[in-house]
Parts: sequence; structure tokens; C-alpha cells
Amino acid sequence: MKVELKNVKIHRDMSEETTCFSATLYIDGVKAAMVANRGTGGVHDIHFLMDTSDLHRRFNEWVDEQPPLDLGSHAIPADVDVVIDRLLDQYEITRQHKRWCSKGLTFRLKSDAEGSYRQLKVKYTLKLAEALRQEHGEQLETILNETI
Repeated sequence: MKVELKNVKIHRDMSEETTCFSATLYIDGVKAAMVANRGTGGVHDIHFLMDTSDLHRRFNEWVDEQPPLDLGSHAIPADVDVVIDRLLDQYEITRQHKRWCSKGLTFRLKSDAEGSYRQLKVKYTLKLAEALRQEHGEQLETILNETI
């Protein structure tokens, strides 16, 4: 099942304890619910659309299958809030990656620090990607432009 957030609006200026945001939850490409958080530390507000009761049920089953939140010394079972937080984090990461790729050829080597990328301020082309592969060989972990 594909679960994603779209139409995300983050209000950093209104975020206090948690991220203040609003978004639309899509399940398998179908608009299923509106999701929001006021940013004051409370749980997420999720309002499923009237004609999506089957999607709501399937979503809850999917949530139950998600891995727990690992806090080092202990783990918290995944619930709707944990899953929505993960989706929001993934949305922000993808958004950042798209920004980087719009500015040039973005890649990482196996020796680079976790989450860091290198960038060449040139437009991505297949020819440049091939040259990068030849230059770095097995050390090239990924070309971000090819994954988004």
C-alpha cells in the first residue's frame, strides 16, 4: 500500500513543541484524509473523508504493521502519530533533495558522512552521470538526480 502526504504546508513560525502543518493523506493515489497539527505538542488531527471508510480501515491495518519507533533504550510501537511524523519527515527530505537536484548534479560516495551529498553546479545529463560513474567507480553510492 502506498501512503503519502501531499499538499503539505508547514508553518514553522507557529510551531512550538511539534511541527505545525496541514496536509492531505493519500492512500494508493486516492485522497483519503486531511491531516493537521497545531504545533503545540498535541496529537495529529486526522479527518477521513466520508466515502473512504475502507481506506480508513486499510490505513489502520497498515499502521499496525509498521516498525516501532526506536528510542535506543526502548521502542515505542508505531501508531498513527508516529507514522504521520515519518511521512512528514520523508516529505521534507524529498523536498530538500529536489531542491538540491534542481541546482545541479547531486551525488554521494560511500565514504561520505550519513545524509551528506556532493554537488556539481552543472545540469544533470546522462553523459555527465556516466562520466561520474567512470571517475568514482565502486565508490559512487548514488546519483540523487536519478532517484527522485
